[in-house]
Amino acid sequence: MAGISVKTLQLTNFEELASTVQGARSEIIQLDPGRVSGFISNLSIGGLPVNVGSFSVGVRTRGVLSPDRTTIGMLTSTNGRVVHWSRDMAVGDVLVTPPDVEYGGRYFGGASVLTISLSDSDIRSFFAHEPRMCDPDSWRKTHMRGVPDPGFVPCLLDILRQAMAMHSILTDDAIGFWRRAIIEMMTLPVVRNVPADTPGPLASALKIVREVEDYVDRNGLKPIHISEVCNRLKVSRRSLHRAFHETIGVGPVTFLRRKRLCSIHTALREAEPRVTTIAEIAMQYGFFNLGRFSGDYREMFGEYPSHTLGEDLRKSGSIRCPDLSLGNMVRPVTA
Repeated sequence: MAGISVKTLQLTNFEELASTVQGARSEIIQLDPGRVSGFISNLSIGGLPVNVGSFSVGVRTRGVLSPDRTTIGMLTSTNGRVVHWSRDMAVGDVLVTPPDVEYGGRYFGGASVLTISLSDSDIRSFFAHEPRMCDPDSWRKTHMRGVPDPGFVPCLLDILRQAMAMHSILTDDAIGFWRRAIIEMMTLPVVRNVPADTPGPLASALKIVREVEDYVDRNGLKPIHISEVCNRLKVSRRSLHRAFHETIGVGPVTFLRRKRLCSIHTALREAEPRVTTIAEIAMQYGFFNLGRFSGDYREMFGEYPSHTLGEDLRKSGSIRCPDLSLGNMVRPVTA
């Protein structure tokens, strides 16, 4: 799998905003007075184009974002009104622009945006067992949706900051996990508005759960995203939820999260404390918010990750166990 590449440009003029989305044919007109400042970061995460941009003045934008990919854009902050296709956007709203379709927007002040671009094969593979979403034609209309809750945008941005900060040390498995997580979060506002399929007979719930467990076990300590499970086992997400709740009383996301916590516990016990940081291991296994991770870990195992990591050396009296919360935190990338 392709790794993570990051290219960041500090903005000094409005013309540079045309490169916010890689490969776009865009016209930018500065409509509000002031010196332009901000940045554009073009990322590739496991081959997924991700673009993050922030700018300081009001502009008019128009053009074609991609000739052959579906572009999903999210407004992550704004200092004024934002209008696309004569509709006002709020922070967290997601805009879907089909391939080779012209877009047009007006930013009445500075703003920040985030986009990803999906090929038809990305759509088919990611939504392979979601009948209403796996056909690229179902994404061929422009539309706007809102995010589920106010904490959604900061969570997504934190993932990207950590990926940018730690891109040089993440394994291919970790990159694949975070790629899936970003696609899921960017498409969730659209997917959650799709009507549920008509309930039908569910294959043996126990059989489905056992297949998931077997698949996770076969992959060893690799972090597994729920979308990967659905694709590999050819089961829809709704069916997976029904099977897990019926069989073990928790949802598949909770199950996979606790499974990853167990994997981290094992990895920390086997790691060399002098050369291992908890932040690196947590990110490899799909945890980016280290404060929340530390709390979840302690609730699960009755001790902090630093205690598990330093246990053997503490027994020999050779080190003093450090506290996780500050020493191992990855500082977010700031604009």
